[in-house]
Amino acid sequence: MSAYSTLLVTGSIGYDQIMDFPGTFIEHINPSMLHQINVSFVVDTIKREIGGTAVNIAYGFSQLSNIRPTIMGGIGKDGDEIASFLINNNIDISSL
Repeated sequence: MSAYSTLLVTGSIGYDQIMDFPGTFIEHINPSMLHQINVSFVVDTIKREIGGTAVNIAYGFSQLSNIRPTIMGGIGKDGDEIASFLINNNIDISSL
């Protein structure tokens, strides 16, 4: 039995953009110009995943305990997918 019955998680709530970069960064950086780096990268794929510190902590805790965490923070107009994900994973969104 846990000594605590509630968990309030605050932090970032948003989307992560996961990019597949087919090369290595060293191929695009001039060691003599480290004081002035200006690079662009072409990526093969970009995936959008739900993320953020608060989401990751609340999700992990919901999977490892019997306590339903409450997440506190703000989401934008595109937050319906995030809210659904949290609800489906037994995370209280009443403080969003």
